[in-house]
Amino acid sequence: MNEIAIGSYILQPGRQLRLGDERVELGPRALDILSELARRRGEIVKKDELLAAVWPDAIVGENSLQVHMTALRRALGDDAELIETIRGIGYQLQGPQPNAEAATNAGSSALNLPLFRFSDASSKDDRSTHSLIVLPFKNRGPTPDQDYFCDGLVEDIIMSVSQIPELMVISRGTAFEVRQSSASPDEIARVIGARHVLSGSVRRVGNRARVATLLQEAASGRALWSRTYDRDIEDVFSVQDELARDIVTALDVNLVGGENALVTRTTYTSVEAAQELYRGMFEYYKYDQAANIAAGQHFERFIELEPQSPLGYAWLSNVWLGRMLVQWAAPQEAMPNMRENASRALEIDPDNAAALTSNCYFHVMAGELEKALGFGRRAVKCAPNSDEAFLAKGWAEMFLGQTEDAILSLERAIRLSPVPPSIRLGVMGTVYRNAGRYEDSISTFQQLLERYPDFLYAYTGLAASYAMDGQMDLARAMVTEILKRDPAYTIERFRNPDLYASPEVMERCAIALEAAGLAKESRD
Repeated sequence: MNEIAIGSYILQPGRQLRLGDERVELGPRALDILSELARRRGEIVKKDELLAAVWPDAIVGENSLQVHMTALRRALGDDAELIETIRGIGYQLQGPQPNAEAATNAGSSALNLPLFRFSDASSKDDRSTHSLIVLPFKNRGPTPDQDYFCDGLVEDIIMSVSQIPELMVISRGTAFEVRQSSASPDEIARVIGARHVLSGSVRRVGNRARVATLLQEAASGRALWSRTYDRDIEDVFSVQDELARDIVTALDVNLVGGENALVTRTTYTSVEAAQELYRGMFEYYKYDQAANIAAGQHFERFIELEPQSPLGYAWLSNVWLGRMLVQWAAPQEAMPNMRENASRALEIDPDNAAALTSNCYFHVMAGELEKALGFGRRAVKCAPNSDEAFLAKGWAEMFLGQTEDAILSLERAIRLSPVPPSIRLGVMGTVYRNAGRYEDSISTFQQLLERYPDFLYAYTGLAASYAMDGQMDLARAMVTEILKRDPAYTIERFRNPDLYASPEVMERCAIALEAAGLAKESRD
């Protein structure tokens, strides 16, 4: 750290505070507080962040912070007014932030998010007044190996508040895209398009955990409230329920009937089990084969510890779905495992959105499309802000040929997750093509190609869409790119599996791809 001027004082490297040539006597904790405020000059530093920085190996109360802050202000005399108290939240050292220009540029580039680009023909954004993004909580504990715990707690909070119809909640996938951003929470929310943002941190030391949260209005950055929840680790799961109710109260969301119960439906009680679930989700979202296997093992251990929770079975069914879709497992192995786990989840809780969604996916893959759509509709009803529920419903509608309904469902899923993963983009591009909206289909597959240049489906999707739109030169160019990446690729592979209720959908694509130069089947 270089020397930093704080009014008439100089904070020097080695935690020394000087006034002219004299050293100011100040205790080490007060100097640590001043150093942290100076390091983040111009920012609001929350109390829990100061506590974590100054007492990294212990959980102490806010009274300790106040004692040392009083000593610090006394030492600074008239310059103490440079430290502003942000009531109920923390403190801010006034003045320009060191390297402010660099920090601003870093924040701006960090927010260059690949948001989905809707066309004018797309459905209107029906975003409610009460829209929220829950950002990943920071791990303020003494070791970095608790990231999974922070992520799992956030996932629980998102699932809890997503069940409230009057509150539009941005998905976990998009929220976690900004994990490394140096931008402020309110700036992130503005870019994403949410009107409110919840940020926070978790400090877990031994058998105690402190969860500190801040709810802000995105447009102004104004703090609506700040809450700190101190819990024994065995009781930490009650935080998600309290948070959900605090958010509902702060945003003046009206709950009716059974909606009150929806925000307090914790589906497990064991800390050990929760850690297995959190670790499983942490691995699942890495989207690689080794992590997929590890995720399955964690979900199996969760089931052993919490056999009456639907979540382990629902997640395990989705693990097998992923293995089958990317050909890590054959259908003969994956389908029985999907059926067994999805059915068990539903037996335990027929109104659980995760259970309903996993059953929707299973029945799509089994070719039982009407049954799949029934589960998709129930999932959306139970979790009206779940992007996964709308994706599942839209998937079933697409294969049934209910194209306009599928577009509405899938566009809603993307509005809830405006930085969609590859599969979402592929499905969206496909349903636009099925509807004859070739310009939108081409635009969507181009977005997929920009983000995932090695994803073969981006090239096959573009080739089919160009060909069906009559742009044969571009279609042939895409076929050339496909064969560069996979010389054995054929129309037969493109059509497998064909899950559509009507064979005409894939037949039209096959005719177009053949005209663009793709072989029907392997000549080997």
